[in-house]
Amino acid sequence: MELVVKKKFPVTVIISVYKNTDALNIVLKSLESQTIKPDEVLISEDGNSQVMSDFVATLNIKNINVEHLT
Repeated sequence: MELVVKKKFPVTVIISVYKNTDALNIVLKSLESQTIKPDEVLISEDGNSQVMSDFVATLNIKNINVEHLT
């Protein structure tokens, strides 16, 4: 038996992060593997790290819109 769940509303996940790309990568990979994925992910960074900007620019997350807010 397959469980079918329909989303009624758009889902946004907000992730607050500070210069920890390893932890962010783990969180994003877990979101990518969810049965019901969020429509978008907002990465809220405390600061303006070039390392974080470069990391987010190279993300390849399937079917999820990812935005980096500084």
